[in-house]
Amino acid sequence: MTGKTWGTYLERPISVPGGPLLFDAAFLAHWGHCDWNPDVPDRNAARDLHTELNSRITVQPLRYSDGDAATALKSVYDLFAITRSIVAKHPGCQHFEETAMHVLNRHVRPFTARWHRRNLAGALNAMDNTDEFRADLDALRPVLIAFDRLLLEMRTGVQPAQPQVRQPHPFVDEMKKPLRWGIREAGSPNGGVSAEEINKAEKAFIQRRRLVNDPADPPERQHAAGIALSGGGIRSATFSLGVLTVLAKRDVLRYVDYLSTVSGGGYLGAFLAAFLSTTSEPGIGLKKGDAPLGCTGRESDAIRHIRHHCRYLLTGSVWGRLQIAFAQLHGLTLNALAIACMLLLLASGERAVGAIRDSVSAAASDFASPVWLVILPLAALLYRRWRMRERTLPDRWGMPEFMLLAVFSAALLVGGNVATGAAGMLLLGAVTLPLLFAMQPDLRPWADRTLALLALPFVVLGTGTLLAALHPWYETIKSTSDAALVLAGVITVAGPAFLVASGRAPRPLRRALAVLATLTAPMALLIGELAIYDWLAGLPLFENVRQWCLVLAMVIVMVPVGIVTALLFGVVNVNFTSLHRHYRDKLAGTFLVRHSAGPGPRAACEPAGRVRLSPLYDNLTGPYPLFNGALNVPGSRVPGMQGRHTDLFLFSPAYCGSQLTGYKPTEKWEDADDDLDLATVMAISGAAVSPQMGLATSAYLRFWLALLNIRLGYWVNSPFRKRHADKSKPNLKHLFQEMLGSMDETGSHLYVSDGGHIENLGVYELLRRRCKYIIAVDGEQDVGMTFHALANLQRMSKSDLGIDIQIDVDDLRLDAEGFSRSHFAFCRILYSDSPREVGYLLYVKLSLTGNEGEFIRRYKMDEPAFPHHSTADQFFTESQFEAYRALGEHIGEKLFSVAILGTEQLGGCDELEEWFLRVGSSLLEPVRVTTAPMPLRPSPTQAAAAGQPPEADSA
Repeated sequence: MTGKTWGTYLERPISVPGGPLLFDAAFLAHWGHCDWNPDVPDRNAARDLHTELNSRITVQPLRYSDGDAATALKSVYDLFAITRSIVAKHPGCQHFEETAMHVLNRHVRPFTARWHRRNLAGALNAMDNTDEFRADLDALRPVLIAFDRLLLEMRTGVQPAQPQVRQPHPFVDEMKKPLRWGIREAGSPNGGVSAEEINKAEKAFIQRRRLVNDPADPPERQHAAGIALSGGGIRSATFSLGVLTVLAKRDVLRYVDYLSTVSGGGYLGAFLAAFLSTTSEPGIGLKKGDAPLGCTGRESDAIRHIRHHCRYLLTGSVWGRLQIAFAQLHGLTLNALAIACMLLLLASGERAVGAIRDSVSAAASDFASPVWLVILPLAALLYRRWRMRERTLPDRWGMPEFMLLAVFSAALLVGGNVATGAAGMLLLGAVTLPLLFAMQPDLRPWADRTLALLALPFVVLGTGTLLAALHPWYETIKSTSDAALVLAGVITVAGPAFLVASGRAPRPLRRALAVLATLTAPMALLIGELAIYDWLAGLPLFENVRQWCLVLAMVIVMVPVGIVTALLFGVVNVNFTSLHRHYRDKLAGTFLVRHSAGPGPRAACEPAGRVRLSPLYDNLTGPYPLFNGALNVPGSRVPGMQGRHTDLFLFSPAYCGSQLTGYKPTEKWEDADDDLDLATVMAISGAAVSPQMGLATSAYLRFWLALLNIRLGYWVNSPFRKRHADKSKPNLKHLFQEMLGSMDETGSHLYVSDGGHIENLGVYELLRRRCKYIIAVDGEQDVGMTFHALANLQRMSKSDLGIDIQIDVDDLRLDAEGFSRSHFAFCRILYSDSPREVGYLLYVKLSLTGNEGEFIRRYKMDEPAFPHHSTADQFFTESQFEAYRALGEHIGEKLFSVAILGTEQLGGCDELEEWFLRVGSSLLEPVRVTTAPMPLRPSPTQAAAAGQPPEADSA
């Protein structure tokens, strides 16, 4: 090194030729003329500091998911004290001391001065807050690496070799493995299409769109990507709008193949489907700069339209709102009228049966009924055996003697009293039936049915007797005061009302209200029947008439009432009388818009009109839409439905249906139901409040929700029925099924409600299609950050599909101050272990970390419930809308930060795959197989269809 000066030796760039210098001009001017000749103390000091540098994060890359930012800052900050101690340890190390102190003061001190104060203020407590810190640390790292190389040269006197090229993260090789996509099973084979037909139609759509979207994008690539937008009403739609806006502006959204939505996410999904299918003008699409999401600068008019109508339930004139109120009152009145007619029939029947009983009781003996209950079955049995011996009775003749016995028993029971009926039933069960079954073994399968049939008249008589005993109680209350009846009515409706309004009340209070609500339904019907009976008894027509005349009069009353009831059951369309159509129209007016003629991509928009679902297959230029609903089947006999009472129901441009019912072409569903279109599907997918709500059904409230016409669910005419061509409408029979929870998958109409009633993320159908890349935007109400929707998805995917989602959401949980450390988590999806097939789930959560912009932080101060306002709040203000959208954009931009992606720009024919690769390299650990391969199991629906017993969910 003799003959070299400090100036010639230290004029070196930091990383590449032409880059900034490690030593500035002032330093070189002061020391440049001196000879560069490090001695032993310099070499020893260089060795010690090199050891410290090389073992610290300062010269090693810090992945986004690794390490702790505050610890990394301390590691850098400690370099000053370490250097001072090394200088003190090796006196005379002038070369080392001057170069080290200059590098620390010029390059490191500005970094530590900036971040040390911010760290004391808590800025590095959350992972999401450290993006800027990590970027600054990445910029500092080349300086320290160049300085470390200088220390090596100072120690050995030999210029060190160039550093090895950094090996790619193991995640890169893992992600490059192909994953063939498509569903494996299409569910029930009862007249539905096969999985191959569904896959063929969807792949044809996606490959055609890939060619139109980007000719350089290979349409035959062997993987699919999807986005899922969760439920949560207008809150989820607005938050998702912010996230998708960033994906569009970053030119990633156009590479998405599927858009799966549920509930509030379906608002945004329907908006994109309508907007991108009703125009083919340039500048309309999902590319960067295109309307409606990718516009740079000022937003498109379509988005502005949505913001101006974010209080969509309150849009329209006062007269329009009054029309909705009157329509709701009309539906409630029809429901009450139907129940009143049935109670009138019951009261008339009670009155007639009482008259018959009183007329016959004088002629009936207390001993006659039991005797005849013994004689009749014996006589019927002897008659049957004689007829069969004479070959005059066909073998297929089933149970005429028992039917005859039931009729005669009913007559005798009506003519006697309760004690006689009970004695007769006891004698029949103890003596007659065992004798019959011993003499005729082929009758044993009919034992339970026979007992029930014979007990039915006794139950009817007992019910009539009980009602008769309650009439004096009703008369007592009525004679006391009319206020007592009013109080009884108030108590009847108080339980359900308080239960609905109790929200997060203590569990004991909710249990008490639930019991009260359970009791109020039969109480309401009982009071109604007693009141109608009392009204009938007071009519002049029925006063001072003989018993048999009274029976005739009651029959005269029952006939017209029966006719009116039958007309109500046959004519009333419960889809029309529900709130569904008003909810649908409000949603359509807000979200179903199209681009209108005008200059530029920001031209005004206009209502899209009626948009049918099936034409989207040929006209849509966006991702293939999957709208998720919940098929309510509490009366299903399929074993797999006994615990869930619901199945996922899918609406898409090509096929609709569920695994329980099977799938039919969408045109078939539209032919069967004239009202089925995009607006209807959007409203069905968001029908959050209904008497039947899948896993969330309340047995305490379903009667009252149906009676009060609080019904957003929809009865879809099923094309699986042979008689669907008549396009019949759901009637009051279906309303009573809602009240009682007795509908199943075999009826002429299927009851479908909010898809969040079974799976609220919308990811399930993407897993069924084995998408390799899935972005799940979770905007559900989750104040405690318990991740209910994600945990439910994990459970269902493993038990139904054999798919294991490896989840780690610790960074999303709340700290002591109520903030999360991050907004997102990256998860592996293990589709199968043999062969190993892996997908990736980017889970984006509605959350706060504390580093959001001033507008969001200020709004949080004004609205402490933000960002988890109740889903019942569908009346967003403009500032509320903007706060959720801004939060979505903030989180979306974080996914493209330098700390995660690095400094290189995305590029290539599939920027989404490259983006996933970089995000995964920063957030995901290399795969570790810790469990034995789990065989793929059929879902409960598939097992039932194949005749296999269902398997229990894993613990």
